[in-house]
This record gives sequence, structure tokens and C-alpha cells, in this order.
Amino acid sequence: FNLAAGGDAFNDMGQTMVTPMDALKLAKQTEGSAAADSTLTRIPASSNGSSSVTTKPATATTGTEFSIETIERPNPNKCLIQTRKGDLLEIEYEAAVLTGTTASQVYDSSLKRGTGQPYQMVLGSGDMIPGVDLALYEMCPGETRVVTIPPQLGYGPRASKLFRIPSNSSLRWTIKLISIEGIVREDSNDEFSRDDREQRALY
Repeated sequence: FNLAAGGDAFNDMGQTMVTPMDALKLAKQTEGSAAADSTLTRIPASSNGSSSVTTKPATATTGTEFSIETIERPNPNKCLIQTRKGDLLEIEYEAAVLTGTTASQVYDSSLKRGTGQPYQMVLGSGDMIPGVDLALYEMCPGETRVVTIPPQLGYGPRASKLFRIPSNSSLRWTIKLISIEGIVREDSNDEFSRDDREQRALY
């Protein structure tokens, strides 16, 4: 698994915790009955095109909700293909630890990696902590999301020595999707659907 991007994306049995259902089930198992009621709620897009997805509070102790806010989205006509499990994604991200209601401290970013290139990951592979993986489904190239992640969908009680993140910390990630499979980008996502591309690849 990738320490730079997420770290402990596996549970103690070596199982990945990466799909949306798996992540929420894991929260239920590790944090008790309060997380059992976590349900995704979609909030309709506002007039400026932003929208968000949130859950009920993940635990009674942290009070942090898992939420996804779309702060930048491409033209709907340029969104024929959206992300799904197994896709190779290129993303730009900034990851921060929440230190207060509004304060945060950046601990990692694609820029800090020093390659000059977006970070590559396979959606649903265990590269990322569960909260990040959960937030990247049905996303369009050119879209930017701000994700608030409660501890049980982040590093949990094990924390991260690599990034000096305290146990049971809530996180906030800002993520921009650059491409899907290295070829589907914002400026090339308005002509062929996924099925069309797959059919064309057969010939």
C-alpha cells in the first residue's frame, strides 16, 4: 500500500478497506453503533454548480461528519465518463489534519512529492485511506472536491507516524481529478462514452 498517499488502507487482517460499502461497514465494526447509522445524503447542486454529499455524524465522540463538497465541476457536456472502481486515476491533492473547527495543517500533497506530475492511483485498490477512496467515485475529469474525513475512515486510533498525525484525527482533503486512464481528460470527455471507447478499442 502507498504510505505517501494514505498509509493504513488495510485492516488488521490484511483486508482492503476501500470500496464505499466496505468503508462504511468498517466504520460500523470499529467505532460501534453510532457509525452503524451512517447514510449518504446527496444535496442538490446550487446555482453556482457546487454540491455536497454528507453522512450523519460518524461517532458521538468526534462529532465529525464524512462529507464531500464539489467546489469545481466541468461543463455537464464534458462529463460523459465518470470514475468507477478499477480506473487508473491521475489526481492533484492536498491533505490536511483538522486542528479545530476551521483550522487545518497540511501534511501531504501531490505538489510536495516533487515529481511535477499528478499522483496516480487505482480506484478501489487500497492505495488510499477509505475516506479518500469513498470520495472519488462518479467523478469527472476537471472536477474538484473537498472531503472531510472522520477518524474511522482515515488513520483511526493507529494514527500515522510517517506524517506525525495524532490518533483519531479528522482530515480534510482537496482533490482534483486530472484524468481517467491517462486519456480521458476534461477537454476530451465530450465525444465518446465509456462503452464507445471500449468498442473502438476492439477494432
